[in-house]
Amino acid sequence: FRALQGEQISDYEMVILAPNQQPRRLNATATPLYDERGEMLGALATLHDITTESLQQEEIRRQNRELTQFSRIASSDLQAPLRRIIQLSENLQNSITDVAAQPMRKDLRAITRSAEKMGVLIKDVLYMSRLPIGELSMQPVAPRECMEAAIDLSGLTEVDCRFDFRFAQAPEVLADPHSLTNVFRNLILNASRVGGDARKRHIEFTCELHGDTLVAGVKDNGGGVTAEDTERMFLPLERLHTEMDQEGTGLALAISRKSIELMGGEIWAENHGNNCHIKFRLPLAHHEAAVAS
Repeated sequence: FRALQGEQISDYEMVILAPNQQPRRLNATATPLYDERGEMLGALATLHDITTESLQQEEIRRQNRELTQFSRIASSDLQAPLRRIIQLSENLQNSITDVAAQPMRKDLRAITRSAEKMGVLIKDVLYMSRLPIGELSMQPVAPRECMEAAIDLSGLTEVDCRFDFRFAQAPEVLADPHSLTNVFRNLILNASRVGGDARKRHIEFTCELHGDTLVAGVKDNGGGVTAEDTERMFLPLERLHTEMDQEGTGLALAISRKSIELMGGEIWAENHGNNCHIKFRLPLAHHEAAVAS
């Protein structure tokens, strides 16, 4: 009836109830029809039965809710024994006073570090498993704010690493602020682990405007990577520098790629001699935006 009053109807969902029958969900589209003089002749309407698709989507949402609940329970159940191991190891370390038993103290510290690393790995695995499930809050986001928040979350300071922003300001991108901050945090920690001991770690943040997208990046001074490694480094549990990456779990870059792709972007790595530059592309929130260098 609204189309007969001149209104264009698009993707209007309705439910048809009939006695002793399953409710049917329909998607309606209607367009007014006019003759050459502009007088209304009637309307053209199409109905598409989306009952099956709606039931499938509801089932997917139900399974996602169950998986999210399982992940929360599994995270708690898996972390509890590790916390106990760490606590007992630290108690034993503190109880050792005999100088001759110092090798035992060293072994206990190794147990503590391994348990802590396992805890981080469990968190990363569960986080990665929930990435397709979580509801992304896509909105205009300032990359610089996410970078600065990520530095705080990384726990690094200017004593540990020098941070340089190779741009004055950048336009907002369309992204989930929590996911984007987590991506920058992962890239920062990855860059900080390959800086080497002989020189101070140096991390650069870059932003470039490419059409209606923004290419942001994090560059390290850790010696670069080979051409073959630029793709392999984004695979889960893949390590390129085992001796320098003891603190990592091997999932940070895989999580970052999955996060960027879910936000409609892409991520890659470039080798520049002694530098590895990881870049990602996201759509601009406003097409008229520009980068100030």
